Amino acid sequence: MGSKLSEDIPLDLEVNSGASDTNLDLQGLKLERLDIETGVGDLNVNLGGDWKKSFETNIETGVGSTTVILPSKVGVKIISSKGLAETNVTGFISRGNGVYVNEVFDDADVILNVNTEIGVGEVTFEIEK
Repeated sequence: MGSKLSEDIPLDLEVNSGASDTNLDLQGLKLERLDIETGVGDLNVNLGGDWKKSFETNIETGVGSTTVILPSKVGVKIISSKGLAETNVTGFISRGNGVYVNEVFDDADVILNVNTEIGVGEVTFEIEK
């Protein structure tokens, strides 16, 4: 049985996983900062939804496949530095040098800044459906 985080309390959330597959559905939380660090394994992070406040996310992975679902209704800026990873960016606009934004970024009041360091594997950024 999984545990549930409060949707009412602002959170600075730090997730560290060694060698495991990690699935994080963080929709609806009041995040102020999110740091994720994984060693070996697949990582799936759902940050979809209508966020009310801007925050920063740092994702650092070692070896594995990473998928990050991002919102369509608030601004998103991705800064991706990668080792030997293949990057798939669907629905985002490239600003060059590993920087991507979604369509609403330029006019958005709420911004999710997503900083990633991907080691070996594949990373996919998708806009929520």
